[in-house]
Amino acid sequence: MDQFLLLPVPTLCGGSVADFYLGLDKGHVDMFKICLTLLMFLLLGACTSASEPERSELLLYDTVQHEVVVNGNSISVGFLVAPGESIPTHVQVSPVIHALGEGISFYSDLRRISMDGFFGEVSFAIGEYEFHIEGRQVTLDMPSIVVGAFAYVPIEFFSDVLGIENVYFEDGKLFIYN
Repeated sequence: MDQFLLLPVPTLCGGSVADFYLGLDKGHVDMFKICLTLLMFLLLGACTSASEPERSELLLYDTVQHEVVVNGNSISVGFLVAPGESIPTHVQVSPVIHALGEGISFYSDLRRISMDGFFGEVSFAIGEYEFHIEGRQVTLDMPSIVVGAFAYVPIEFFSDVLGIENVYFEDGKLFIYN
């Protein structure tokens, strides 16, 4: 199990705190945690409004592999779990979307992900809380995140954004049936 510190980085005090996340592996977390925490408090205190305190926190997650059952087919996928929690908050998006029979595109220069298929036109920016589907916007409680080379979305993405009715976590597995 690896740990990553997901650090929200504001863009020149004018951007959203959720614009970018910097993922540090466990070997660097201990060394940089105190310095980064102090730096973020200084930056965030000057750049963010009091209405977004939950978005200015440092987020420490464990990365784990769990089984995802998509329409009866089992795959092993990366998840992010907050320390002390047993249920993951985020799931690696690409393998699940492919298991659902959809294509997915990642535009690294724009930090955007898009899909166009059965669920309609879906797009979102990494680090944002807003997800767009067929011209409407859905705001989730957690942002999409990139750790290493993998994009993760909140588990609620599949139900709240894509409209899949049967999404649940049970016995250490995520079940998705559409």
